[in-house]
Amino acid sequence: MNQAELTGLFTVEGKVAVVTGASRGLGQAMALGLAQAGATVVALGSKRESLAVLIF
Repeated sequence: MNQAELTGLFTVEGKVAVVTGASRGLGQAMALGLAQAGATVVALGSKRESLAVLIF
């Protein structure tokens, strides 16, 4: 398999990802990464103010 075929296997474009613990740390990093990769992200976290950085 070449790089293009592998990339197609693992794409998140058009998918919905639910990330818990997204208000800080690894959860926040995962939410941002998934959004940048094309997923629609539903972010859940205990600190509402910290979730604001995920809105764009």
